[in-house]
Amino acid sequence: MANYFLRLTALSVTLSLGLASIQSLPARATSEHNPLSQTVLKGGERILAEVNYQEPNAGPPPGNREAGASRSLCLSGDRSLIALTPEKSGGLTGSEHPTFFFYVPPNTAQSAELILKDENKNKVYETSVSIATTTPGIVKIGMPAGASKPLEIGKNYRWYFSLICNPDDRSGDLVVDGWVQRVELPQTLVGALEKAKERQRASLYAEARLWYDTLTALAVLRMDNPRDSQLAADWKDLLNKVGLAQLAETPLVQ
Repeated sequence: MANYFLRLTALSVTLSLGLASIQSLPARATSEHNPLSQTVLKGGERILAEVNYQEPNAGPPPGNREAGASRSLCLSGDRSLIALTPEKSGGLTGSEHPTFFFYVPPNTAQSAELILKDENKNKVYETSVSIATTTPGIVKIGMPAGASKPLEIGKNYRWYFSLICNPDDRSGDLVVDGWVQRVELPQTLVGALEKAKERQRASLYAEARLWYDTLTALAVLRMDNPRDSQLAADWKDLLNKVGLAQLAETPLVQ
């Protein structure tokens, strides 16, 4: 019996030390709170109960996430181009080369264009894609590591995404814009991400308030598992949190 209580005491101390190390995580990546504060232990793994994203109180400013469609001649529906970004801020990322997501309505645009600029308005990245479609969907556009400079930590970058209706008259473009800031990830979070399974990573990013990483992780999971009802619910909840509930049922396209 004495040995049993000794083992129990040792286990309690070990768990206490483990939780203390999690709670000591530097707050730089989140500005407000501990990104691993909602973890629980299950079967020896860190598990997060949900994708609990909240917008940070500090960070880059919000942009114009919905394009005005009054002058456009290449829309086929009643909904315009929409960027999947937070409602009150530009959004944070821990990635050197983040991915951006856009709702693209039915359109006859000649092409689409993504441009990223630094704080001095120098062009960091630019790409053009063919995106005309008769079916609405959410598309992703990344910044390939070999084709763009990595984002610098602590710097704000402004991006512009345009549907080009007429290359000879760009006044009719549908344009959305926003901001992204890369932040340094604490080593504790980096270690947790390396050990986490795919579903856990989305939760860890959300707890750290990293919008672009959360959205990307969850979107990739949804595309790989389109019939997973829990992923669909997590996706819907994430978009609801930033005022994009109207896009929750829109299909993600490769």
